Amino acid sequence: MIKSFIYIFIVFTLDFSGYAQKSDFSCEVSIVNEHGNMIKARNNGQQTVTFRITYVTEGRNQTGEMVSSVKEQSEYIEIGPGEEIQIYTAPRDPQGKITYVFKNIVITECSTTKPSVIPRGINTRKNGGN
Repeated sequence: MIKSFIYIFIVFTLDFSGYAQKSDFSCEVSIVNEHGNMIKARNNGQQTVTFRITYVTEGRNQTGEMVSSVKEQSEYIEIGPGEEIQIYTAPRDPQGKITYVFKNIVITECSTTKPSVIPRGINTRKNGGN
């Protein structure tokens, strides 16, 4: 009986701590890869978010052979609440012989940033108020 109680207690404790850890890394940014050649980001949250992504830029010739594949990392990108931005557009070959697309897009870092404090001239005793 005591072993069962200890087991149940440990399972519930681990379950709740795992849940808390999951919610600590909550990134409200969704990344969309439109037609493979345009990366867009949308902030679905209520706070400004700074994030970073990794992605692969892949080039294929007219027969479909891969001629280049480069893994890259973005700079830090800041996006406001409810905002949608275009991040990258795939390069274009001037001769039209190679088609470039984005693949394997992953958010590697994500954090909410505190909005800057805007002084509102709050009337306090310090600045002459009552």
